[in-house]
Amino acid sequence: MQGVTMHPEPEDLQRVPLFAALTDDERAQVATWFEIQEHDAGERIVHEGSPGYGFFVLDDGEVRIEHDGHEVGRLSPGDVFGELALLGDGRRHADVIAVTDVRVLSLFGTHFREMQSTMPRSKPGSNASATNASRCRLSPRKRLRASGCRTSPS
Repeated sequence: MQGVTMHPEPEDLQRVPLFAALTDDERAQVATWFEIQEHDAGERIVHEGSPGYGFFVLDDGEVRIEHDGHEVGRLSPGDVFGELALLGDGRRHADVIAVTDVRVLSLFGTHFREMQSTMPRSKPGSNASATNASRCRLSPRKRLRASGCRTSPS
C-alpha cells in the first residue's frame, strides 16, 4: 500500500512502558501521531551528529547503539530512542543501526512536545520514565558506564 501512512493500534502502545499509564483515550490520540516505519538489517536509522526531529519506539526487531563508531548498547521491542535530541541540543548523540529487520514507530518532535505538555502520565525524558535508550546514550565525551544497558563486549 504505497503512499498510505500506517499508524499503530492504541493497544500496541500499551506494552511500551512509557505509554502504559496513559488512558485509553490518550493512547488512541498518541497512536494517530505515530507512523510505522520498517528498516532492513544493517540500515542506519539515526545518524550521530545529525539534527534530530523525531522520537522512536522500537516495535519489532533489535538495534544497536554506536557512539564514535563503537557499540555501546542494544535495544529491543518497547525501548525508545531519539528523545535526547528533542530534549537537549537538537543533535543526535549516537548512531542507531538495525541489527535485524525492524519496525519502528516514529513520532515528529511537535507531537512529542504536545505529549509532554498535555499527558502528565507520560513524561519522556523525566526521571520517572527514564528508558534504556536514554541511559545508553551518553554525551559525546563519555563512554558507556550506565547500568541497565545491554552492552556488547569491547
